[in-house]
Amino acid sequence: MEQSDYINFTPVPRICSGWVTSKIKDSEIWEVQIYESPIGEFHNPIYCQLIYTPGDDYNIKQGDYVKVLITFLFGGPHNRYTDTAPGTANFILGTFNESSYTHGRVENPNSEYSDDSIRFINKKNGAGVCINDYGHVTIASGGSIFHTLKPFGYGVDQNSERSVAQNHQRIVGYNPPFYLTRENFGLYSGSDRFDSVGKISEKDFYINYRRFVQETRDVDNWISTCEGFFAPWVGANNNLTSMTRSKNTIFDKIINQGKSRLTMECGESDNNFVNIRVDDVKINEQAIPSGSTPATLGNRFKVIIGNNGAFDLYASGEGVPRSNFHGFKISINKDGELFIFSKGKITFSHSENDLKTNSIILDPKNGIDLKAVNGVRVNGQEVILKAFIDWMNKNQAQLCQATSMGGPTPIHPLALPDFNKGVQTFGEQGGFASIGKGSPASGIIKDEDNFNSV
Repeated sequence: MEQSDYINFTPVPRICSGWVTSKIKDSEIWEVQIYESPIGEFHNPIYCQLIYTPGDDYNIKQGDYVKVLITFLFGGPHNRYTDTAPGTANFILGTFNESSYTHGRVENPNSEYSDDSIRFINKKNGAGVCINDYGHVTIASGGSIFHTLKPFGYGVDQNSERSVAQNHQRIVGYNPPFYLTRENFGLYSGSDRFDSVGKISEKDFYINYRRFVQETRDVDNWISTCEGFFAPWVGANNNLTSMTRSKNTIFDKIINQGKSRLTMECGESDNNFVNIRVDDVKINEQAIPSGSTPATLGNRFKVIIGNNGAFDLYASGEGVPRSNFHGFKISINKDGELFIFSKGKITFSHSENDLKTNSIILDPKNGIDLKAVNGVRVNGQEVILKAFIDWMNKNQAQLCQATSMGGPTPIHPLALPDFNKGVQTFGEQGGFASIGKGSPASGIIKDEDNFNSV
């Protein structure tokens, strides 16, 4: 526009809305993107300065919504705003909070255009779409369900997407009617109208967040999570809409990889506060017309942590459903008592290279072997069995029988039978020796829990 063209235009200051994109280094100038003005959104940021100095640079920062005073040219043959006035400064008046357009109902005539938005609304129920000049898009159902897209802003409000609904679901659909990969975050008010009217307590309204995501379209590999009310999705069971309390678990995570399943549960009271287990999947979940059947599982590994600090660990499970036999268990109760069980040989040593020098081996068939090349001591003294001391004490007056001066002194005939018996038997039967031959250990470690699909 030539200089002469400005004769028919009048400079008019207007307050516009924008957001700070950056600050020019070593200056008091900010770049501001204008999204609301008499001539609409600006294509590029403009340079602005503070109309006064409120303090330091931290008063205005990147991402702030600001009101800006800009001088426009008004007039011409069409008597309207055409452009910004050349040679004029732009001033930041201050920051403000941009309001969110998240109304549950949008009560306006169909396709009405107001000063700042376009609306397409159904008059009977209030459902429709609202698009304003700031770039906010709101989709409402006419009730308490609406969806908002909001540009600009800062923090968690910048370029945000918000959904409000009692039950929110996302579904990756490829195999109707099940749609296995899906997400649900919802409030459960009942399976039908009769169930809903019977709920009078706040505790009757269950809330949960659950996801079921497959690794591929093959249903053998997947992950399922559930938070809040215990209503997990697993396999073919994830199309269920009812929620029935079966546990107090507030978090669970299930990973199915082929024929192995890892399950983590948290929130159960008392001794089952945290439960982690690995199972063999003998039979996967099977969808049938009347509903679905749970998987048949056999446990291989299990950890239970109680909210009182108790601890149980089962390992080396046979993986046979409902038998629940394990090869190992370690348990610590709330009083700090420790129990260690293993159906096989137990070895204690410093390392694999030290088994022949310092070790204790508990063998269920052959008893206990103690290797101590440098000796076994109790309170600093070597060990002798009490039965030997008892024999000495019993026969102290007739322990030896003199034969001739300087000759051998054998055990007295009265003491000799007990001595021979003590040598030939082991400690449990009153003998001198700690070795012997008895019944082998049973090695039966039984878990009373029954493992089913959750």
